[in-house]
Amino acid sequence: MLDGGLPTDDSVFLMGNHEEKMLACIDGDAAAYGPWLQYGGFETLDSYGISMQEIFDRSFDLARAMRIVIPPEHIEFIRSFQDYVQIGDYVFVHAGIMPGRPLHEQSAHDLRWIRKGFLDSPADHGCIVVHGHTIVRRPERHANRIALDTGCYLTGRLSALALEGSAVELLSIKM
Repeated sequence: MLDGGLPTDDSVFLMGNHEEKMLACIDGDAAAYGPWLQYGGFETLDSYGISMQEIFDRSFDLARAMRIVIPPEHIEFIRSFQDYVQIGDYVFVHAGIMPGRPLHEQSAHDLRWIRKGFLDSPADHGCIVVHGHTIVRRPERHANRIALDTGCYLTGRLSALALEGSAVELLSIKM
């Protein structure tokens, strides 16, 4: 597409821990600065033209700088991300869910951050949970969840899930 848009009108974008912390930084939450910078913040700021040298200047105001260089449309777009989407027998989330808790009662924190209690749970969630957040060597299909995060930024392996009817296919490519 020449206009840069997506070839579909029904895309859903999920909120994850990185986006959560980025928005906290933009909103001036100083406690979020260090964690966000450690896991992708430096690279994100660099992509908007803010150098490491600027960041480490004593007078640098991270929230202010972010609001200046990041277009408001980008911030609004990220704020519009959903915590989960359910399609048929599948629930798509960033990190996972708290086993035994109905989907509508899940906390945003668990949906964006959970590992312990979810990854090792054999519980029937009433759906298959498709998630990332925890890097796996290859996509993994379990009875109650599908793990897709193969850490492309680190490993060069990009993975995806194809669902068509009852067919489930895990795809992975080394870039």
